[in-house]
Amino acid sequence: MAGIKGAKPKVVLTTEQKQRVYEMLIEDGSQILDVSRLEELQMSSSAYTRRANVDGFPVKVGRVMPSLETIKVISTKAWVELQCSECSDRFVAQPRRLLGRKYGDYDVCQSCIMKVTCNSKEWRKSNSEAQLIVQNTEQAKSRNRASQKRRFRDPELRERYREIGRELWARPEYRRQQTLRARENWKNPEYAKRVAYQGRSKYQGTYKGMLYQSLTELSFILWKEDVVERYDLGPIPYEMEDGWHSYYPDFKIGNTIIEIKGSLKGYFGKPKAAELIRIKQKAAEQFCKAKGLSYRITVAKEIPKIYHTLARRLHGQDYSQNT
Repeated sequence: MAGIKGAKPKVVLTTEQKQRVYEMLIEDGSQILDVSRLEELQMSSSAYTRRANVDGFPVKVGRVMPSLETIKVISTKAWVELQCSECSDRFVAQPRRLLGRKYGDYDVCQSCIMKVTCNSKEWRKSNSEAQLIVQNTEQAKSRNRASQKRRFRDPELRERYREIGRELWARPEYRRQQTLRARENWKNPEYAKRVAYQGRSKYQGTYKGMLYQSLTELSFILWKEDVVERYDLGPIPYEMEDGWHSYYPDFKIGNTIIEIKGSLKGYFGKPKAAELIRIKQKAAEQFCKAKGLSYRITVAKEIPKIYHTLARRLHGQDYSQNT
């Protein structure tokens, strides 16, 4: 209230008091003035704080090196000086900020608290869950897809990833781990559904809980309804010019793995499609031989016509209008 008639002048620390405070800090080897030293200055803690704030004197008053038990009963707005349990340096803070920490102990300085927090199992779990939520939003997925498309326009990058894939699949232990992981994933109905629906066929659906990707597959399910099961033995690796891929056959009946095809000539008789069928067949036969199983390909003409008719009716499509 300076300049107002009758207002009391503000009291500040004298030059001698400030000099003595600095001497006390050197004597105690501390960063704040311990409340026990205020008796020498003949003033209370509140009086010292008020006078120091008037002219911006930087030395705070508080408790130097309180025990971990003592800090819990100190006023939360007071200042305390502690020794960091991580780096052993002294630091100054207010108990309300230290006791309010969700991760890590309160006797850790600001320089070390991030390291302690990031190494906490609880924080890692919470952070991982939060990232999954963010990464699975439609906006994040769309942004990531666009980014991957831009990156894979680079031929050198695509070739680099192919080479990495070849090197990985050349390792027996890696192939074994991938097989075990895929088997576990197949126990999850949602995963099996995603794999089954990864094709673009317009004739997709389920019949009594069993997935199909074509009318030929549905016809086969109807034909062998009492004994057929969806394939669930994990991926069958096969190699192409661009690297290793995974093949999932369609069904199994007992110890026989079955792949359903409209024709052995492939899609619309394309040579590359027919070659892919042969490559997958060879890989599947080797896979089955190692496991004491058998493999066969069933084409559309082997399935009685009555089941093709029933499949079209059940799927609710006029086949002649969609071919």
